[in-house]
Amino acid sequence: MQCCSSAFSGTDVLFRFDTRSDPVQQSRGIIPPMHSIKEAARRAGVTVELLQLWISTGRVKPTDSNPAVYLPVPKRPNEVREDFAFPACHMFDDAAIERIRALAEKPQAKRTSAESPGVKDFYSVAEVAALLNLSPDTIRRLFTDEPGVIALGEEHPRGKRKRITLRIPREVVERVKRKRAKK
Repeated sequence: MQCCSSAFSGTDVLFRFDTRSDPVQQSRGIIPPMHSIKEAARRAGVTVELLQLWISTGRVKPTDSNPAVYLPVPKRPNEVREDFAFPACHMFDDAAIERIRALAEKPQAKRTSAESPGVKDFYSVAEVAALLNLSPDTIRRLFTDEPGVIALGEEHPRGKRKRITLRIPREVVERVKRKRAKK
């Protein structure tokens, strides 16, 4: 009998797949053996969370699946109980596990620093000054009023010298370079 188990309120919930449950037909090779999401992830060498992500984004299609089942709230026809639900159950055959393994082993394209999120998205005034070969005062004057620049500090600190730290996004630097190059 083929089942899909998943954690639910501390116990295992079993779902039967009637079309795949005959062990005699499986032993004869008529129906290929099916594996739960946990077993498929283990055999493919990936985590269960990554496999669930790939299923939800459409990168991986399970061989067989049952959607999540939510119980309706009594006397409220359009509401379901989120706290009591049978989770979705996905089953995989050996061919699907091989596709998952190939996807996991496929080398990912390396991103350049311009494409990488979080890698030097913002520059300081000194960094932009060195990049454009200009003085920090000129950079501060050019970028203070540009949209997208983050200004940290007080503009009018009650008679004291104003101390504003600028963080300039890479896109703004490129835009100002293009705009200044056209003049």
